[in-house]
Amino acid sequence: MHILTNEDYPLPNQFNEAFQKGQLITFETDIATVASIEFQRNFLNAMALSADEPRLMQQLTKETRQALEKKLASHAIPLTQFNNFKISMVLLNLALAEYRALGFTAPGVDATFHQKAVEQNKAIAALETPEEQINFLASMSDANAEQLVRYTLKDLENMPDYVSQLKSAWRTGNLPLFTEIGIKPFMDDYPHIYHIIIKARNDNWLAKIDEYIQTAEIESLFVGALHLAGPDGLVAQLKKQGYEVQQLE
Repeated sequence: MHILTNEDYPLPNQFNEAFQKGQLITFETDIATVASIEFQRNFLNAMALSADEPRLMQQLTKETRQALEKKLASHAIPLTQFNNFKISMVLLNLALAEYRALGFTAPGVDATFHQKAVEQNKAIAALETPEEQINFLASMSDANAEQLVRYTLKDLENMPDYVSQLKSAWRTGNLPLFTEIGIKPFMDDYPHIYHIIIKARNDNWLAKIDEYIQTAEIESLFVGALHLAGPDGLVAQLKKQGYEVQQLE
């Protein structure tokens, strides 16, 4: 989980066990770079609409725009500030605002263990570059904006219950339940985005993970839980390749 509540700490012992055993600590991307001003500037540039693209307001029907404006207003966020940005920029900000309203204001697992790795002078690596991550997020906007906003607003209606169930499945390591709650709806409702954000990235990471497994060095990888579950998840794909995957007790 990339963001958590204060009540989620301390984390289960399995996290610390995996961290302590790791000689190389690997994350999805370079967390230090992602926190830099330069990355934020590059991210904003990638999310900006080009001069020949229709403005955000033009991509939505009046009804959908008003519904989105109302939802954003509940967090004191004006829709007009996003008129020159891709739809994914709006929805990412809205999702973060919803999570904050639910108490998700504490650092996530990756940020926590990145800090520990720095403090303990452990070697740190990444599965993808910050630039690749920006491109993945920006490409979410290739989906139909109208449809994406409608789906998102519908999903947010049940967000408290959804997040509670999802976090419970994550914390207990219940991959089947996590798949049912978090992966299957994602695959059904957002197939295009699922492929970009989950499947394509998992496929890219597998070659590097396979290289890690072949070395004598012990690597500990910290990635978002959505990348572990489901038929395209790293766990299922490693099993298909003949690896034995054991869950820490």
